[in-house]
Amino acid sequence: MKKLYEPRHYYQRVRTFLKSHCPTGPRRRVSRTDLVAFLKSSWVLGVWHRGRVGYWRLFWGTLIRRPRQLPHAIELAIMGYHFRRVAGSL
Repeated sequence: MKKLYEPRHYYQRVRTFLKSHCPTGPRRRVSRTDLVAFLKSSWVLGVWHRGRVGYWRLFWGTLIRRPRQLPHAIELAIMGYHFRRVAGSL
């Protein structure tokens, strides 16, 4: 479980998913809650956590190549952090 959710492997799977994912429907407006979640994830995953290089690679790569999918990428990064914490406690 730990290897499955290592940042390098997990973020690679997220990038693979985002390549084939085609968001449909209207663009979602960024809410205050979304902004707070992004700021917290930037601090925890982008500064404090050992997988910070992978987080920023995912962030900048998505922002440059698929900016419409950035909210999905951040959400999946946060979920990956949660999965790593759960897998670490097993």
